[in-house]
Amino acid sequence: MRHHSLTVPALVLAGAPAWADPPPPQPETTTLWGRAQLIVGIDPQNLGDVPDVTVVPDGSLEKEWNASLQANAALGGKFVYPQPIGGFTAAGQVTTVMYVRRIFAVTNAGFTLDNPDAGVKIGVGRFIQPTVSTLTPSVFQFSAGWGNLVHETTGAYVATKQDRFLLQVGAGRPDADLFVDPIIATPRANPRLPFLEARVAYIDPSITGELPANAVVGARPGPLTLSLSGAVGKQRVGIGEKAAVTAIAPEAADPRIEDVPSWLVSAEAIVPLARFTVMGEWYMGRGANAYVGAVRQRPHIDLSTGRHNALASRGGWLQVSYALPEHWTALAVGGLEHVTDGLEAGVPVDGAPRISVNRLFAASLSKNFAFRLHSGVQVQTQTTRYVGGKDGQMLSVLLESSMDF
Repeated sequence: MRHHSLTVPALVLAGAPAWADPPPPQPETTTLWGRAQLIVGIDPQNLGDVPDVTVVPDGSLEKEWNASLQANAALGGKFVYPQPIGGFTAAGQVTTVMYVRRIFAVTNAGFTLDNPDAGVKIGVGRFIQPTVSTLTPSVFQFSAGWGNLVHETTGAYVATKQDRFLLQVGAGRPDADLFVDPIIATPRANPRLPFLEARVAYIDPSITGELPANAVVGARPGPLTLSLSGAVGKQRVGIGEKAAVTAIAPEAADPRIEDVPSWLVSAEAIVPLARFTVMGEWYMGRGANAYVGAVRQRPHIDLSTGRHNALASRGGWLQVSYALPEHWTALAVGGLEHVTDGLEAGVPVDGAPRISVNRLFAASLSKNFAFRLHSGVQVQTQTTRYVGGKDGQMLSVLLESSMDF
């Protein structure tokens, strides 16, 4: 997963230009990495898994404490043929993720061309957070809905790094498909133009702290980073919505298939301070559901006209970690997502409850062992505020152990 959840073999992407002299034989090299994770979750909602996005409203089910065993697993690989292609090195990777809810998905499937001497890197395929909102908090679950814009973008990007500055631009379609459904022919399923993405960052490797392990990658260095990213485009809505809208209001107008303008901007930072490392993100936008913002709520529909209205939202998270002796780490992270406009306009096309605010606070104590084993305990509290309903609240405990290889 950016190192990301679960991975598998990869692609062979190599070969010199046809007009080049045949290179001397060189051995192919394979770099493998991965992670397997096991979580024991104490879940007072008795849902079988500790929820990682939103919490059901109080009173909608009887709460009782129980433990569920969950597996997050990642097995990743990169297959590289170290033959320069016009000064570039080609690398391919496929990443397959199993989420805690036992859902499999391919999150990374693409290749890169990298030229460190020129400071240029090109990527084509499907990548996790390649350009926009690129940081991942160090919680035990790969979760979203509280200011953490966990998404994938299918498309291409070009990055250039000169000294301590990085500029990256890309184009593609953002999504977060967690399910594998049958392939069905769907006319007009996507807008004609992709989203445009961009990021500018200042990165100073001379000031480096430690980023604690998270759900998909172990502890690793984190240089001072200050960045600003954003995206703009249109998301297509209205496809396949008629049955759901008719169930809400039989007399409703047919949903229009239309492109809704969407945009977001995001600020990200990693600030090492001796044994402390502070990192976080903050975003604002409209139609940010395309990037798993707005608590994953899709544009609302006007029942009288069939037109759609994208929700405006903002949110973010802040994390503070402290590197203790003997490779122990203490950490606290808090995040929230707030839908600021659009909830009162029309109705949710899927009939879901309207969520105005979603919050998470977590604290953990963990240890990195010499043989790349990570173990820890995390306590977290979540609150979901519903429009016209009671807040959903939950306090849960996670025990985690993972192995990097």
